[in-house]
Amino acid sequence: MSGNIPVVTSLDALAVGRTSSTSFITHFDVRDPNSNDVNYLIQQRWYNKAKENEWILTGFNIINEVKTAVWQPISAFTTVTETLTGNSGGAVGVDGSNNINTIGAGSITVVGNPSSNTLTTELTGLTNHAVLLGAGTSTITSLAGGATGTVLAGNTGADPSFQTLSSLPVFTSINIQVFTLSGTYTPTANMQYCIIECVGGGGGGGGSANSSSSVIAIAGGGGAGSYSKKFASATTIGSSQTVTVGTAGSGGASGNNAGSAGTGSSVGSLCTTNGGAGGSGNNGSSGVGGGAGGAAGTGTFAIAGGSGYVGPTGPTSASVVGGGGGISFYSAGASDVYGSSGSSGANAPGYGGGGGGAYAYNATGAQAGGNGSAGVVIITEYI
Repeated sequence: MSGNIPVVTSLDALAVGRTSSTSFITHFDVRDPNSNDVNYLIQQRWYNKAKENEWILTGFNIINEVKTAVWQPISAFTTVTETLTGNSGGAVGVDGSNNINTIGAGSITVVGNPSSNTLTTELTGLTNHAVLLGAGTSTITSLAGGATGTVLAGNTGADPSFQTLSSLPVFTSINIQVFTLSGTYTPTANMQYCIIECVGGGGGGGGSANSSSSVIAIAGGGGAGSYSKKFASATTIGSSQTVTVGTAGSGGASGNNAGSAGTGSSVGSLCTTNGGAGGSGNNGSSGVGGGAGGAAGTGTFAIAGGSGYVGPTGPTSASVVGGGGGISFYSAGASDVYGSSGSSGANAPGYGGGGGGAYAYNATGAQAGGNGSAGVVIITEYI
């Protein structure tokens, strides 16, 4: 067989892109259309009742004599937000232009940016470094930044403000006043609280006498002054307080003589102490005791002073020791004295210590006791 083979052209090819000027009734179904749904004219509507969406037939494709439909979705039915609801006040609906307006109040403004589809909330009328003030429903105001060295402090029933540290009940410095002589305590300006420390004067050590070469006479040491500590406010102190510094007891005169007692230190009646007793003298006839420490006084914390050491009587010796003084809070007390020929008692160091007792040996003659040390008042101020 010879000759040309005829080309068969499908009439369906002519349907590609073909439209109709007739209004078509929408086809209702419970599924979406697919490419096999070809028995419709272009512009046919298809509504899926199950998914609530709609399609339209826009054309056909014919490949190898097989026709397929081209369906395009028109829309999907979704819930449209028509109101906005705040924390209170109820739901707000759209206006006649289908808008819900966001409007600032007071120093707050809301700026719309159509090109970026955004709303920007701004605070107006403020300055750099300002502090924002205001209640939840009131207009926000600003407080200008404070000067160097000031702090933001609260004011009962009013807005906070910047204030200097010196005007506030806070500690900015510490000052110490030391009294070695009686006088008057006048608080430093802006003192808020203080700690008072008092030490009473120490007693003197006893004197000794000995006329025999076979006996050592050792006098007793003086007792130490007591210690008290008091915490007080500026209100408690008031404008001033009388300060009394305890005096030191003197050592007993040469011979069998007791030392004198120290006196107490105090700040008014707020903080008081007592002086230590003098040590007993000794003539070698019997052992003697040291002076008692000052009794505890008054204050937040108070303790008694240490007692002087005992002055014993013993046989002759090449090296002997006198009775030491009592120990105070600020003194180690007079040290013992050593020797082989007798010695006067040592004086107490520091504040409030007891004087040392004297000793006589090998008929060396009478010896005097050592002096106690005076008391002190120390006031640490918190300003």
